[in-house]
Amino acid sequence: MAPKKQLATQNYSKIKGAILRKYEINKETYRQRFRDCAVQDGETPRELFTRLKSFYEKWMTPQAKSKEIGATIIMEQYLSMVSPELRRWIIERNPSTAEEAVDMAEAFVAARLADGAFTLGKTVNKPRHHHESGGSGGVVWEQPPEFKTCEDCSKLNRVEDEHHVCECKIKVFSCELCSKRFLTENGRKVHYRRLHGNYTHFCKYCMINFSTKESKLQHEQVHNTRAQKKRRPHHCSVCGKSYLQRSHLQTHQRVHTGERPYDCSECGKRFNRHCHLQRHQRIHTGEKPYNCSECGKSFTTQSYLQTHQRIHTGEKPHQCSQCGKSFTRLSNLIQHQHTHTGKKPYDCPECGKSFTLPSHLQTHQRIHTGEKPYYCSDCEKSFRHSNSLKLHKCIKKEVEAHDT
Repeated sequence: MAPKKQLATQNYSKIKGAILRKYEINKETYRQRFRDCAVQDGETPRELFTRLKSFYEKWMTPQAKSKEIGATIIMEQYLSMVSPELRRWIIERNPSTAEEAVDMAEAFVAARLADGAFTLGKTVNKPRHHHESGGSGGVVWEQPPEFKTCEDCSKLNRVEDEHHVCECKIKVFSCELCSKRFLTENGRKVHYRRLHGNYTHFCKYCMINFSTKESKLQHEQVHNTRAQKKRRPHHCSVCGKSYLQRSHLQTHQRVHTGERPYDCSECGKRFNRHCHLQRHQRIHTGEKPYNCSECGKSFTTQSYLQTHQRIHTGEKPHQCSQCGKSFTRLSNLIQHQHTHTGKKPYDCPECGKSFTLPSHLQTHQRIHTGEKPYYCSDCEKSFRHSNSLKLHKCIKKEVEAHDT
């Protein structure tokens, strides 16, 4: 049996060598595939890295001593293939190994896919590998797409892109100083006050105003330092939470006892704190005492006003520890973190499909209900998504301009 096995092994090696010679598959072939490699449709960051590593190992056949150099070469090629946004994200975090860089890329792509479409690779010409019988395997480049320059905005666009709408037609209001464009006149005014005018930044702790965002952030550090230095001698025996005053501890303990001593005289709803009752009663009275100094919008509580003002200041204090994305609300951060954990707590009662965000569930349920709440004021056509309505209006506006 041993001679037969040895003969079979020799025959296999001869056949393999003959096939490789016929199609000219050698180290140079794998070197070309390594250098000409492009991101495939639907390919994940880890699949791309594995494919690059396979081409490199067949090209270089690295030994143990050269594996570290090989990882550097593979990562260099990897970063040259992915999108500029992802490349900057990886380089800024300085991964110690290639595997760590791939883990970072997967977290980054998962976060971006949760918010919408994301393209892993750059916009490049993709090579096609084909091997015909009797011919040699090689790389055939696809024809590059044709571009044309828009006469209005001077941007390059594909020839086949018939629905290009210039930004200057959608955002008709522009800043006189920096030429940034906006959809509304109010947006332009807010931008001008923030960057070019005498805009005031408020401290989120004491509402003192500052002329620059940097001075405001420096001042807020004083509050953070003071809070850390203060001692909290009153501890909850149930959960261990600490408080500066005994009265605050007594109020907190109502969470565990279920006591709600404050009743609403209008609807009978009960609350464990008097401030919560006062806030609730504004629903019945319609009172909104907290006004935004920028746009004049009113709110029932100061916390709602502070959250709203982040729209004008651009502040996003809640940052994801996994991918670094920032949010204005803590609730938005918690929902975003579901993209990393894979948790989908919102289930459709009709088909059982799960979603990470309640807004995604509401949009999905319109498929079952047939609801199309977004209407075009010109043609009365309805849409399930607000983005579909915006695209419809842009296309219609462009067609009307072309006809005239």
